[in-house]
Amino acid sequence: TLSFANGGVPPFGIPIGLDGAFLPQVGDVAPARWRKGQTAEVAWAMSANHAGGYAWRLCKVIDGTERETEDASEVTESCFQAGHLRFAEDDSFALWPNGSRFVLPNKIVKNGTHPRGSEWKRVPVPTCRVCVSAYDQCG
Repeated sequence: TLSFANGGVPPFGIPIGLDGAFLPQVGDVAPARWRKGQTAEVAWAMSANHAGGYAWRLCKVIDGTERETEDASEVTESCFQAGHLRFAEDDSFALWPNGSRFVLPNKIVKNGTHPRGSEWKRVPVPTCRVCVSAYDQCG
């Protein structure tokens, strides 16, 4: 059975359709905590390039440590819209399986965004290849 990056087979121990607000802790790894003004290196993967773009958003915790309840209704689209993050750098990097990086100049879009004042980056990779299996051929 082929596994595709856009769905089909979730990570071990995670049922299909699990709300990301309730992901279990993995081993001894503590949940990520970010403070206002802190810079974090983040990553995303692409298996079907439709020449779009992306933004980073956080739904902030209520009391500084955890949500007050385990009610998933607290994690809403409006919560994420209120938590748009700014990009720390103009460039992005392609990360190859051997660990090497290739600089990708980006275009950050700040005008005409929703909500007003947010920003997103255009995907800087041309649409030129189709992968049969995203994991095996595209890395």
